[in-house]
Amino acid sequence: MSLILKITKRNLSLSLPRQNYNGLITRMFNEELMLTILLTFRLNFSLSDYYFHRLSINFKTFKPAFVITTISWLTISFFSSLVFWPNNQLFITIKHYEEMFKTPALNLLFSQLAITYTIMEYPSFFLMKETLMYRCPLIDLLAVDIPIQEKKFSTKMRQNLIKFFVIINFIATITYLNIIILMFTISILMNYLYLPFYLDNRITMIQFTTCFPSSLLMTMNTIFTTAQLCTSGKLFLFYLLFFTYRIKQLYTISWSIFNTSFYSSYLAKKRFWFQFFREYIILYDTVARLNRSVKVALLSLELINKSAVIFGCVFYSKQSTVTVVNSIFIMSAIVSVIFTNFTYSRIARIPEYNKKCVQYLFQWLARSHFQNKRLDASIKRMVELRAIIKSNLFVQTMTNNRLGFTCGHLFYITKYKYNELILMNIPLILMFYKQISNLD
Repeated sequence: MSLILKITKRNLSLSLPRQNYNGLITRMFNEELMLTILLTFRLNFSLSDYYFHRLSINFKTFKPAFVITTISWLTISFFSSLVFWPNNQLFITIKHYEEMFKTPALNLLFSQLAITYTIMEYPSFFLMKETLMYRCPLIDLLAVDIPIQEKKFSTKMRQNLIKFFVIINFIATITYLNIIILMFTISILMNYLYLPFYLDNRITMIQFTTCFPSSLLMTMNTIFTTAQLCTSGKLFLFYLLFFTYRIKQLYTISWSIFNTSFYSSYLAKKRFWFQFFREYIILYDTVARLNRSVKVALLSLELINKSAVIFGCVFYSKQSTVTVVNSIFIMSAIVSVIFTNFTYSRIARIPEYNKKCVQYLFQWLARSHFQNKRLDASIKRMVELRAIIKSNLFVQTMTNNRLGFTCGHLFYITKYKYNELILMNIPLILMFYKQISNLD
């Protein structure tokens, strides 16, 4: 709890850009990773225990998993009982909630919440399993790759990256605090609105008694889920910005290789083999390892996004007036679509820069091949041809190596796929809404 309060206070201060930049990026990754481990991995341990394979299998380690998972599955069971057993005698019915909030078709809202919470259980279980087997790339990268690569960034790149981190932290923290206030306000309002139903004998004593723990359960689970989305989303966005800056460095190197080839082919080849080649292999290996975990989270995000769009269209078609509840649901569905598309747009920058690197390197290789034709048939030309063949093979591999991230096993996220999804989603939403409206 003290760690959460400390990081929350720091995120609201906006004071990081005035501090010393040395090692600051690694420290920020470290703090965000600890929050993600606590809320998304649902484990409690120190990073040193993970690095030295000393994780303890005891209640202290699994206490977050016990608390958060119990609350989550109780909430899923509660929403499922309202949808599949609407006339049960244990909880108040959906009709009572619809009358309470003056909003029809709340069964769609409860169905979407149950689906969302169920889908989000899988990434947590997957990451917990990877961690207990000491194969979690999210933690491994922090121990090895990030501290080394941070030293290679220029001062300006560090400043820009840290400022991005500070802005993202501030926005996410403010949003999360507002959601906490909103959820507790709704919970208090719900507890106040339960009383007239009991006084008018429209609900039983058992139903009235279960109203208060059920509203508290929904509030706590929403707060935990929002915290999970904020922390894990921020951590992935930090990794994404970090990799984007690294691929930008490689893009700059490829551009310099092409320009250097005009006056020194030897210097261009030296820069390619000793700067670009090694750093590109390290980056590709890092992204490929991270994608093993990230693709599960991206698949879950895509499933939640699609279900939110479908249920949001059906729910909106059944509304006649604007209320607080339907406004929150529709806005949440819209935010889900915007956030997913924003994430894809950031991810698509990595293969886009990879493509630009390939273009510059192919131009350099074409120039090198032309210059090599003027060499006499000798051992020197044989060596040059051997180097050119190796360079050509490497650059051709770059065009097909799928540097970046995938959404599960569904598709590889590129700029083309990102634009395709937007163009496909808009007419599908309009057609789906039109069909539902015609049925009504």
